[in-house]
Amino acid sequence: MLNKRLDYEKSAMENMEYDETGFYVAEDSVRNRGVFLSKLFDSREQEMEWHRLLLKVNDTSDAPFQVKIYTSEEQEIVWQDKFVALSGWIRDENISMDEKLKACEPYIRKMQMGKTDILLHEVKGRYLWFSIEVYKQFGQELKFQCVTAYFPKQSWLSYLPELYEASDEEHFLDHYLSVFQSAYDDMNDRIAQIPYLLDMETTNAEYLDFMCQWVGVVKSQMWPEEKKRKLLSQAARLFKIRGTRKGILEVLRLYLGTDVYLVEKHQWKQYQASAQRKKLYENLYGSSSYMITVLVKEEQVPSRKEYQAFIEVINSVKPAQAELNLVVLKPYLFLDEHCYMGINSYLGQYRQASLDGTTVLSLATIGEQQEKERGNHEEY
Repeated sequence: MLNKRLDYEKSAMENMEYDETGFYVAEDSVRNRGVFLSKLFDSREQEMEWHRLLLKVNDTSDAPFQVKIYTSEEQEIVWQDKFVALSGWIRDENISMDEKLKACEPYIRKMQMGKTDILLHEVKGRYLWFSIEVYKQFGQELKFQCVTAYFPKQSWLSYLPELYEASDEEHFLDHYLSVFQSAYDDMNDRIAQIPYLLDMETTNAEYLDFMCQWVGVVKSQMWPEEKKRKLLSQAARLFKIRGTRKGILEVLRLYLGTDVYLVEKHQWKQYQASAQRKKLYENLYGSSSYMITVLVKEEQVPSRKEYQAFIEVINSVKPAQAELNLVVLKPYLFLDEHCYMGINSYLGQYRQASLDGTTVLSLATIGEQQEKERGNHEEY
């Protein structure tokens, strides 16, 4: 199987790029053409008859591509009248791709245009490698996510009476049965992968939302992929405390990656010493016993989009009867507003004003003496 960075580094590329998800034609390719020459596949057996080459590509492009398949019994080939080791020669950056393809021509065993499932029943040789020539068309991008070579040859023809195998000189019946065999093998592979699809750490991102439905997580599309995996790993435990203060705080902490603050009426009800103070608390946290106030710092929800997404997440975990009051804490101080020591306000060290180009006047002016001296400042 060829599907990771180490495999791509052992291969050769021209006008192509790769990342964690596959290889593709480079965006700055002048000819809109890219060539990939793979590393060696070693079957470890002489005259191996290969079974199948399967290319997994994205389904969003119809860009044309050509696959050439090469085999050899030896790990060396003849190049410029001398024998060279294939593994090092393929990834030698001093040799042009055109030279490599020309040297590989005597070893071509099969060529296919635009096919992702190639039968290799007549292809023999211990070592196998291949080249893919891709063309970009109308801005479409064809990405090869994985390439798998199957061996040895497996044919359903061997399950039939020997008469059928002996009379199939042109391999018609063998090729005909391979259509159904490939579909059967693919289905078995998908069944074998089910445990990995149900594991939140290994499953593809496209299945995460589907898994969230199983554990009662709504609005899962609001969650980034990595945080969604963490949420799923703890979903069973969080489901037991769903709707409680602890459950809400833990889910919101997972979503933001930092602590949040939640205030309920029973927490500040004991501080209502006067009507004026009661009014202040009700302005800050609401008068209803069903009101919950969630406090977050401004940098945690920097945009309107993230603010709305965070509201959706809170609504999905709070009790149905609860009312939400989401407060974004500003990094400056206003009296009778949401100001909390050590959270969005801090005691700093006094420093005298100086005309050094770095001193900034404070946002608010406090005290009568400063008000009296304002005229002097303006006159100065």
